[in-house]
Parts: sequence; C-alpha cells; structure tokens
Amino acid sequence: MFHRAWCECPQEWNRTTCLSLHVFSIMWRETLPDYLGRAALSLGRLARLDPGVRNGNRPAGSLRDIFLPWHPHTAAPLQRRLGILDGLRRRESDVAWQLMVHLLPQRHSTVLSTHETRWRHWEPEPRTAITVSEYVETTDAILERLLSDAQADVTRWCDLIPSAGDMTIKQRETLLG
Repeated sequence: MFHRAWCECPQEWNRTTCLSLHVFSIMWRETLPDYLGRAALSLGRLARLDPGVRNGNRPAGSLRDIFLPWHPHTAAPLQRRLGILDGLRRRESDVAWQLMVHLLPQRHSTVLSTHETRWRHWEPEPRTAITVSEYVETTDAILERLLSDAQADVTRWCDLIPSAGDMTIKQRETLLG
C-alpha cells in the first residue's frame, strides 16, 4: 500500500511528507478499530525519525492537526482520541510530549485543510462542531497528562510555562498549584 503511495507522490516531495499524507487519509475512519491508533503510532515513529527539514507537512504537524482540540481531523470521539494519545505516550513518549504541548491552548493557533481520501469518503458529513465545553474538557485532559509526564523534569516544566497565559483560570491554577 505505501510503496504504491510513494510512486504517486511528486518527485520534489520528501518521502516522509508523502507517506504522512497517506497515513493522514486513514485517520478519519474511526469506525475501523485499529486504523486510527496504528496510523497515529506510525506518524509518531515518523516524527521521531524525521530530520526536521522545513519543507511541506511533517509527521509531527500531521499529528497535531489530527488531535487539535478545537478542530480535530478525525471522526473519533474524545475518549478514543485520548486513549490513542495515551498509547502514543507509552510507545513514543518524547513525540507524545511535544504533541501534547502543541495541543495546549494557543491564542492565535491556526490550521489548514488536511489531506482527504480520494476513493472513500470517511469524513463525517456534516462535520461536528466542537463545543466550548468539549474543548475545555480536551485541554484539561491533555494538561493532566502533561503534568503526570513532567513530574520533576525541569526541561518539561519549561515547555509548559509559556502556555499558561492562554489557559483557563482553572488550568493555570492546576499548572501552577
């Protein structure tokens, strides 16, 4: 499947970018039990191996777009998304840490349209809007996981502090309390 995907990519594209886009396509299909978790883990592994070149969409950026609390690019419900993040934390802890830091509230965060499937229409129609309460529930759960993972690691705490200004008062108290 992925060999064929490489053949369809424009030559100027990095293969990691191309593979990320094809993995991204299957992230919409939450009703097939293993696709979302396996695709997220694949993107996590690619993110770990990624040389960090700035051309095109990178695996870490794809993961962020998929799990973005205010505009997730998957049909999976919140508890499923959080379970997959927990699996990523166990298997690719450094990638999961960076991902969750980028999922914390950011006042001027943006997102672009994502890669969609060509032959199967797995995206929900119409897309379900994320409510403010679901957004806060999602970011609360992510912050809880980050605090659990940070423990006494000073560098991880330094990653969290810049986001405090964009958090809710309750989240800020949890972070600093």
